[in-house]
Amino acid sequence: MTNKKPEPLLVKNTELSSQTWPAARRWSLWKQRATQFVPYNCDIIAANDYAATPCDFDANIRYYQDRKHGILLSASQFQPNIVQRSHRHLADNYQHLVLICLSGSRAIVEHNFQRRQLRPGDLLLLDMQQEFAFALMNQGKAINCHIPRSKLAPALRNRKDLHLQIINGHHSVGAALRCYLQLLPLTITNIPEAEREHYLLSVAELLNACLTKQPIESRPLAGKRWQIYLECIDENFTDPDFSVDKMAKALQVSSSYVHRLFRQHQTTVRREIKRRRIDYAKRCLQQRHRLQTRELASLTDIALACGFRGLSQFSRAFREQVGMSPRDYSKLGPDFDPRSPNTLGT
Repeated sequence: MTNKKPEPLLVKNTELSSQTWPAARRWSLWKQRATQFVPYNCDIIAANDYAATPCDFDANIRYYQDRKHGILLSASQFQPNIVQRSHRHLADNYQHLVLICLSGSRAIVEHNFQRRQLRPGDLLLLDMQQEFAFALMNQGKAINCHIPRSKLAPALRNRKDLHLQIINGHHSVGAALRCYLQLLPLTITNIPEAEREHYLLSVAELLNACLTKQPIESRPLAGKRWQIYLECIDENFTDPDFSVDKMAKALQVSSSYVHRLFRQHQTTVRREIKRRRIDYAKRCLQQRHRLQTRELASLTDIALACGFRGLSQFSRAFREQVGMSPRDYSKLGPDFDPRSPNTLGT
């Protein structure tokens, strides 16, 4: 399906939900309307037989575009489907890169008959001047941020290997970039117009750091079996309902086995979840300070994004582990580096 895009409005802020559509037409309407939310040509292909059971399909998308400042952002949640950009679509000459932050689902991206798998929390960079097929494996959430190539560092702009770069969003600079992207849908409409371009530059700055220093990060290994459990926590710690029982069910073991395994490593599931939530909160608070505005994301927004049930639970846990309140931590000066080993966690 090759589309000619109408000239968009200078600023567009739209939300689309399949829940408001007739059940029998959900898939066909999504396929028709979703393409209106992307400025490039593509095909949207069903991963399941939604034509036979259209009521099984569910999706929603929030879309924000500010043409004046070069910002294009979408946050979506939908059932499995495939976005494909093939040779015939490249005639639209779309120049921007697209950075995708994935949560709640695994995905597969394919290019030149090569497949790469993504897990929740990974960041994927797509060069829209090349072909690809991107498929969600189950229902999930994705945040897409379109980045003009001119915002990259000069040494990166003409690199041919930017396509399909996968950045680990659980550690170091990648975690800071993931945090920034996940806060974008909550904060973009509150940013004063004069600061919007600065917001995009901050995303590009973090992306530059990932690509020049550690484009594909690796996690420290502590045995293959143990690593599987740590990855399960990394992928789910922002879920406030995540627990030992949920981990055991996902990994098809008993809860008592999970408790024993973590005791062998002198820790607990609860402690590991809390540590990751606090580490993630530190990065969120530092990014909040970086833009020098309190309207970007409230402490409650950050608490919920990190997996806490509310501000009081977040403040109590943060003070216990860091020794100060989240509000005081967010006031630390710009020289306080959240990537430093001395400040990333306890």
